Amino acid sequence: MRALVLAAWLSLFGVAAWAEFPALYDVTGVSSGDVLNIRAGPGTAHADRGDLVYDATRIEVLGREGDWLRINFDGAPAWVSARFMTRQEGAAFPDHPVICHGTEPFWSLSRAANGALRFERPGAEALALEGSAAIRSANRADVAHFSAASGDARFDAILRKGSCSDGMSDLGFGLSIDLLRRDPNGTRLLSGCCALN
Repeated sequence: MRALVLAAWLSLFGVAAWAEFPALYDVTGVSSGDVLNIRAGPGTAHADRGDLVYDATRIEVLGREGDWLRINFDGAPAWVSARFMTRQEGAAFPDHPVICHGTEPFWSLSRAANGALRFERPGAEALALEGSAAIRSANRADVAHFSAASGDARFDAILRKGSCSDGMSDLGFGLSIDLLRRDPNGTRLLSGCCALN
């Protein structure tokens, strides 16, 4: 009985939602040469906005509503049938490759599958960073930290699962980042959103 009460209590707070998404999916079960329709909303009654080819892979899924999965498509939120999508196995949060970015000032931080980190901003030379392994929060499975450095520039990043907006587009993101940069010119806190890469 206790387990049932605990499960019901946890479901009220959406614990499974942040644990499950974002994630990478592949299109499956669509005939060769056919396509999977992308809809403007979660259901066939919504407008067809485009298509995914029958063998599309590495589609970032941000959430679920019933039998529909939410993705970004052509600069806006969109939906595909969960029936034709299979979650990829592999790296889990916080170890999967990501591309993070922020606006005003514009910047990006990418982490590749091999752990290589790169920080970029317009008008400045890109920095290849030496980074640490990401560590999870001791009390929150949806929060992680990693640090990195390049020469006299030091970076500390807090990565969080959860809805994020870049403030400039209609795109949704499933990860947010707060990036503290320290160098001889001072300390700067940058905030942004991340996508699985």
